[in-house]
Amino acid sequence: MRVFPWLLLMLLIEPGAASAAPPAGRLKLQRGDEFTYAGTIAEAVDRPGIRFRRTHLLTLRIFVLERKEMWADAAVLALVRRTDDAPVSGVLPDVTGTKRDDRSPPAARLDLVRIHADGTVHRLAPLGPAPLRFAADTPALALPTPPLDSFAPFEFGPLAPRSRAGDDSWTLAGHDFIQSERCVHLSRIEHAPDWNHPRGGQVSWHRAEDAWLADCGVARKFTRSIRQRDGIATEPSVRVDVSLELQEQGRPIGRMYERYRADIEAAYLSTTELGPLMKDAAKHGPEPFKQRIARLDSHLETTHPGSPFREAVLAVRRQLDAARRGEPVFIQAEAAGAIAPKVATMGQLAPEFCPAFPLAAQAAPTVLVFFMPGQETAAPSLVIADALSKKFGAKVRVAAFTVFAPASAGTRDRDRLKLAVPIYDGSAAEESYGIATFPRFFVLDAAGTLKWSLAGVGNETGFLVREQVEGLLASPVVTGSPAGSGAVRPTVKP
Repeated sequence: MRVFPWLLLMLLIEPGAASAAPPAGRLKLQRGDEFTYAGTIAEAVDRPGIRFRRTHLLTLRIFVLERKEMWADAAVLALVRRTDDAPVSGVLPDVTGTKRDDRSPPAARLDLVRIHADGTVHRLAPLGPAPLRFAADTPALALPTPPLDSFAPFEFGPLAPRSRAGDDSWTLAGHDFIQSERCVHLSRIEHAPDWNHPRGGQVSWHRAEDAWLADCGVARKFTRSIRQRDGIATEPSVRVDVSLELQEQGRPIGRMYERYRADIEAAYLSTTELGPLMKDAAKHGPEPFKQRIARLDSHLETTHPGSPFREAVLAVRRQLDAARRGEPVFIQAEAAGAIAPKVATMGQLAPEFCPAFPLAAQAAPTVLVFFMPGQETAAPSLVIADALSKKFGAKVRVAAFTVFAPASAGTRDRDRLKLAVPIYDGSAAEESYGIATFPRFFVLDAAGTLKWSLAGVGNETGFLVREQVEGLLASPVVTGSPAGSGAVRPTVKP
């Protein structure tokens, strides 16, 4: 093992034997794999003054862009179309002369994701320009959480029956044959604490999901059922049902693969440019939008129209054209009804993000180390975390969390260094803790309040972290919320 001179500051104790890493699954997806799903979204709201029933047609297309040893990167296109927008056969043109023989364009959302061999999935945010580069250090984010009172403009259900490593909320419900293939049936039920004991004036929720996983690792069928109940009412006031089933599977190669990828990159890069422009759309005027429309038009004219991902390009062009005219534009983002994660703020209770490592008052300071496996900074970060754990023992809780990579990769790094610090998946903290770079160190007091943070690692990092911890140990132990703050511990998930 390489010796770091600055480790002498930590008075290292000889590390003990590390526990074995959990076995990783075998990734069966290949470059160019394409999966097309068809399904429906049914909404029903029954509240005073708000009563409606709506049905949407949902098409989901998954296309694998790149394949590495431990992960595959894919594009996910969700197309949502109201059934009311479907053409009505036999209807004559109305008095304005408009024919109803064409459907309205669907709402489209394009996401780039990384599918790890252990079943975890992250959203990717590669930097431009084209061609997009996908590598181990490509910025990644946790998957957005579906809203609890409406359907989401995104859908990752067939890909992500495990949102993060160690997720034990899914249970094996058996094996079923879907389209003549024997699939593993996984089921998950989540609900608010008061769902089984309703209280007046409170809104409770219940979410049930089922996925039938095929041998290739994606689901052949996926369903989600969301219910909301108002107060002590016996019937739900909100119902949202999503159903998807695999319809087609193929593997475009050669020129067809290049056509798919060209449209995906054009749509993705145009969408990332549109967001910042919309913050000051009135200030910029129509010219920036005209320039980007011209660029997309050039792409549409010079490329073959046979790619199914062209719908994403056309959707971005419609948004740019609306922005050019000064109309409001829906920017691709998390669903409005989704519960946004709390952000870690100095002096406030640190957001919970890992059920296996709760941050609630533990009567001991806590050190959180976020690192990316496989990088040059991973080894010194893990050595510091392990040294702190050995030095302070039970007086301080120390854990390392992987970001932009699965926890299994971090466990392999730890075992190679013959360390013993526990490793967890930290993807759920990437947004709430603002982890755009790595490594990051956070120190919490015994009450779970965020007291100190540091970005990067160097010769002095171990000493600085130890200094903060020793200062907290020398202070009186205080548990619960800070006095007078009225703080309630935030959570990342509903």
